[in-house]
Amino acid sequence: MILVEAPYQKIIEPNISCWQVGVFAAFNPLKDGSCAQFEVRAFSVEDVGHEDPATGSLNAGLAQWLIGSRIAPSEYVVSQGTVLKRMGRVYIEQDGSQIWVVAWSEPVSWVS
Repeated sequence: MILVEAPYQKIIEPNISCWQVGVFAAFNPLKDGSCAQFEVRAFSVEDVGHEDPATGSLNAGLAQWLIGSRIAPSEYVVSQGTVLKRMGRVYIEQDGSQIWVVAWSEPVSWVS
């Protein structure tokens, strides 16, 4: 996992030989808006070149670290899928010792 500034995070091209998961960045409300507090990108090492528009499992692990380290509040929103032009949102909420995650993204229109 790599932490970068939001503008750079969006232009990163994944190098699967070096990365195992993805990158995330804190939102700057003045530049990025207030719809989310973080931007996440998740890459698949098994399906090279695949990027997930909304990854609940990755964000659950991140939430444990971010909330546990007091980097994030106990409830926050993640933007994901931006680079793919698919608005993904992941909603995180800590309830006692449990982390609740709801992930959603815009569907893809398939043409046959």
